Amino acid sequence: MSSKNKTAEKPTVKGEKKHRLAIALTAAAAIVLACLITAAAVLSNSKYIYTAAAYLIPQSYTDPDSGVTFYRQAAGDLNSESEEELLSAYSYYYIDDAGEEVNLTDGVYRYLSESGEQINVGVSMGFVLLAVTRVKKIIAVFKIITALLAIGIIIGIISCCARHKIKRRKKQI
Repeated sequence: MSSKNKTAEKPTVKGEKKHRLAIALTAAAAIVLACLITAAAVLSNSKYIYTAAAYLIPQSYTDPDSGVTFYRQAAGDLNSESEEELLSAYSYYYIDDAGEEVNLTDGVYRYLSESGEQINVGVSMGFVLLAVTRVKKIIAVFKIITALLAIGIIIGIISCCARHKIKRRKKQI
């Protein structure tokens, strides 16, 4: 009879360890989810959005229509609080056929199309659009991680409740 008790106790101890692990993982996932929600709330402030965007703007941008590659360099304060400050925080240039840097004082590249009409390319806007694309990718990943954590927490809670219910039934028997 004592051998039966020992074999009956082993799954209980093993089950208890799994139960504690499930509780710990669920609690950890809940803490991470709370941190993500807090970070999202803090980063929704426009000052942080523009500051983050300043660091996500790429070093170069190739205009698809003209084929010219443009580069940026810091020209002001990168701690922007508005879109206008963000756009003026950089100066833009390209390298011409002779290999020299040509600064775009107003951030606009002008050239003649094949039909002879003048085309204006807002270089700063191209850089900002690339930064916005990066931000959208980050937000998409952020949403996926948040959803997975929420699902994990729900599964963890259901698992813990089910194990607790099973444990209670065994005690009643």
